[in-house]
Amino acid sequence: MKKITLLIMCLIFSFAFAINLDEMSGEDITEEELILFKTKYNENIDQVPGIAISIFGNERMTLYVKEYENNPIYISMNNGYITDIGFGEMSEKTMNVYTDEETIKKIGKNEMSFAEALQYGKVRYEGVGIINGIKVGIANIGITIWSWFAG
Repeated sequence: MKKITLLIMCLIFSFAFAINLDEMSGEDITEEELILFKTKYNENIDQVPGIAISIFGNERMTLYVKEYENNPIYISMNNGYITDIGFGEMSEKTMNVYTDEETIKKIGKNEMSFAEALQYGKVRYEGVGIINGIKVGIANIGITIWSWFAG
């Protein structure tokens, strides 16, 4: 899996700090780098926007990036903190998250915010199962209302 996917995770979770990708080994992400991502994220949770925490903060999800959809990353979160991360599909997941590399680049260049990516469907998420589907539906309504006031 390419290092761009790790950058994608940074941008999806919309925090201001970034792991220096140049310091990482090779082109592919390693398990150690995922653990580094988890550590950096948890240490800097105060920089994560509330909207990201409210959506993803207590989920067990699989992240699919269109260009790398055969190599998903699973992420388990509790109260906004990442508790587990790795390669593959999350077992007993509550959510799937979808995006593409172009969207991530736009977010990275400040051409689009995370909230705009959500609003325009460039970052999509869906609940797995009936209850989680309903929770995501309610969250989507809240994001739509929020976007009216956010401008």
